[in-house]
Amino acid sequence: MFKDKNKGIESLDDLVKIDFADKRNDDIESGDKKSCMHLIKNTYIRQFILFCLILIVYMLSFKNVVVSGSSMFPTLKDGDFLIVNKISYVFGEAERGDIVVFPHNDVYYIKRVVAIEGDNVKITGGKLYVNGKPEKAEYFPSEVLTAGEINIDVKKGKVFVLGDNRGNSLDSRYFGTVDKDILVGEVILRIYPFSSFGGVK
Repeated sequence: MFKDKNKGIESLDDLVKIDFADKRNDDIESGDKKSCMHLIKNTYIRQFILFCLILIVYMLSFKNVVVSGSSMFPTLKDGDFLIVNKISYVFGEAERGDIVVFPHNDVYYIKRVVAIEGDNVKITGGKLYVNGKPEKAEYFPSEVLTAGEINIDVKKGKVFVLGDNRGNSLDSRYFGTVDKDILVGEVILRIYPFSSFGGVK
């Protein structure tokens, strides 16, 4: 038996107890640090997995395209950065007025659907008629003429497309109707230029 006046230790048992207590405290602190690091690691892993899932969904559902040329002027301009919804026509059908993206001769085109399967398309005297009704000039100035002389019925599974810039557009007047199956999707949003950010119609 002895007594340490400085530390107030009464016996060897007290020394052992203090030693075990110190070790236990160290173990608790070490465990807390490991638990905290494990939590942080799991959080980063979950965030990374979530980011990958969002990226995969985006890539499967949307496509980025940049307008090249003036065939869709004034609706779209050269250099516009667009978002295309690739699932638009997985669950639905192309409609008149849709702006669509599709491949032709290894080049992607951006045009507007003006007629769908079953429609009659007639171009004469610089004007477009769909099912006998003249087109309303909603997408371009009324003085713009639609060149060509055409009178056709759009077959099943096809669409008839034109550029809004009727005087400078390579479209269905030249390469015929487009298979609905090859439509990449519908243009839904303009990202750039920022001054024109918003939906596209």
